[in-house]
Amino acid sequence: MADADSSLVRARKTLPFMAPYRKGIFAVFGLTILTAAMDAVEPLLMKSLFDGLGVGQDLNTLLTAVGALIALVIARRLAGAFLNWVFWKVRIGVNNNIQHAVVDCLCALPLSFFRSRNVGGIVTKMNRGITGYMDTFGEIISRVLPNLLYLVLSLTTMFVLDRRLFLVAVAFCPLPALIGAWASREQMARENVLMNRWTRIFGHFHEVLAGIATVKSFTREHAERCRFMNGVCETNRIVMRGVTRDTSIEALNSLIVNLGRVAIAAYGGYLVIQGQATVGTVVAFLGYIGGLFGPMQGLTGSYQMVRRASVYLSAIFEIIDAANPLKDDADAVALTDVKGAIRFENVAFGYNNDTQVIQDVTLEAAAGETIAIVGPSGAGKSTLLSLLQRFDDPCAGAIYLDGIDLRTIQRASLRSRISMVLQDTMLFNDTLRNNIAYGSPQASMAEIVSAAKAANAHDFVSAMTDGYDSMAGEGGKCLSVGQRQRIAIARALLKNAPILILDEATSALDAESELLVQQALRTLVAGRTTFVIAHRLQTIAAADRILVLKDGRIIEQGSHAKLIHADSYYARLVKKQSHGLRLPDDMAA
Repeated sequence: MADADSSLVRARKTLPFMAPYRKGIFAVFGLTILTAAMDAVEPLLMKSLFDGLGVGQDLNTLLTAVGALIALVIARRLAGAFLNWVFWKVRIGVNNNIQHAVVDCLCALPLSFFRSRNVGGIVTKMNRGITGYMDTFGEIISRVLPNLLYLVLSLTTMFVLDRRLFLVAVAFCPLPALIGAWASREQMARENVLMNRWTRIFGHFHEVLAGIATVKSFTREHAERCRFMNGVCETNRIVMRGVTRDTSIEALNSLIVNLGRVAIAAYGGYLVIQGQATVGTVVAFLGYIGGLFGPMQGLTGSYQMVRRASVYLSAIFEIIDAANPLKDDADAVALTDVKGAIRFENVAFGYNNDTQVIQDVTLEAAAGETIAIVGPSGAGKSTLLSLLQRFDDPCAGAIYLDGIDLRTIQRASLRSRISMVLQDTMLFNDTLRNNIAYGSPQASMAEIVSAAKAANAHDFVSAMTDGYDSMAGEGGKCLSVGQRQRIAIARALLKNAPILILDEATSALDAESELLVQQALRTLVAGRTTFVIAHRLQTIAAADRILVLKDGRIIEQGSHAKLIHADSYYARLVKKQSHGLRLPDDMAA
């Protein structure tokens, strides 16, 4: 009962997706009623036709019945064609509304949602959930109502025609529905298992393709291929067991249908011989019972699909109903004139309740100031700056931009004022032109070229076969690391945001590439409030202030000159880099 209630609640929550197409849905209902009525009239015309046959019967009766049947068939086909067109128009529209809602929610959800889930699994579940639900929606809107109507009309007509044959038909008709109801529990459980299995299989395979270079370097292609195919084969075995069970049920239902027809034919023939029924009546009953079992089985199948719809709705609303603590408040403000003054005030943050990554951090950055953040891996450097972009909110304390609490600012407005250049530059499988203009899609070609020149990227882009129309490849794989970094810098320059975050932007570069990137970064940093996470001295020594972060706390801060003359963590870091690599004695010899 609880499952049924939750399914009903989720089903009601889909009504807003259908609301814009209510006229189309009513049109579908109206057309299905019309076609069902036509289907119910056809056996009566057949009765009239056969009852009018015989030696000496009026030919006009035959011609009238045949003409009516032809007109009915034509009208039925035209109504069916129009019904199909309207139905697909409604279905595509509702499908788009659901996809729009799911994608909107996915894009708005905080990073914490994705940390605990596999991206490939999310996409698989979303796709299968929406497709499965739309199949159910189509089943309900196009089959349930006409089937119900046909059952009412045909049973009523049979009752009026001959109660004895009616009782024979009624004895067989409920059996397929009862069998379907009995089988539905197993089918729903099976659908749940399949949904979870496919999500895991394709989620992992997405990771394999994303990290294919690592897979190949460790010669794990065969192992990953076997893992994927084994998972597919095991899941398909579940599918085949279900197919075997469902086929057996369908065979049993078909046997019942055929036995019902034989019973009607036998008993009806007996009544005709006894002079208690006409041939036309028996033909009408055969037509009705042939059409009766179809809707009955259709309703059984619909019932099963509605039960399975609970699985699909769960997949959809797992995304739509996911908690979003970072959702903008109704009174959140949009930024206008941003100077770029940043203040962290007693900020603490942890990804779970057990461990805090950031602990009681207080710092201020004046507008236009460059602050470098150094510290060991895991100290919380990147986490600190992710809070500045509101990828997460602090567990305690607050962060202010120009004196305004970030939690009162619209997220899109905040992030539009921040540019980022990361160590792992993300480029899309698109043209270099579009990658540079990703944050400024309205930029002119002249502005794109100007940003590329300032980022020392124009020369290598121009040398490529298609220039700015050259494809970057997935993740920028068609470019070197240094080239990707310069494209990212050009992207940040074109965005022209007053706040800049550089997270290990040069750590993976060779000396020549780093020199070009450093020159581009000097252009980028000018006049912006900048936070730099780096270990290399040439990147951080020129900063206005250096913060040393350890175990989530600021343990030192000051200029390079001040910290270098103190017995500090920073001074020891500089000393290690200055001395370089000390070779073991046996290698030095």
